[in-house]
Amino acid sequence: MLREIMSISAYGFIIAICSVMFMFAGYKIDAVLGTEPSFMLGLLFLAIFITIGKLYKEAINKLHKV
Repeated sequence: MLREIMSISAYGFIIAICSVMFMFAGYKIDAVLGTEPSFMLGLLFLAIFITIGKLYKEAINKLHKV
C-alpha cells in the first residue's frame, strides 16, 4: 500500500519535470519559427494534460485493485 502511495505521489515531480521540458522545447521551436508564445504554451498544456491523464488512469487502476 505504501509503495502505491509513493508511486502516485511521485507524479507531482513528474508533472513539474515534464512541464519544464515541454515548455523549453516549445520555447526553442518558437525561437526558430518566430511564433513567440504559441508552441511554448501549447506544449506546456499538452504535458500537463498527458501527465494528469496518466496519473488519473493509474489512480483508477490502483483503486480497482484495492
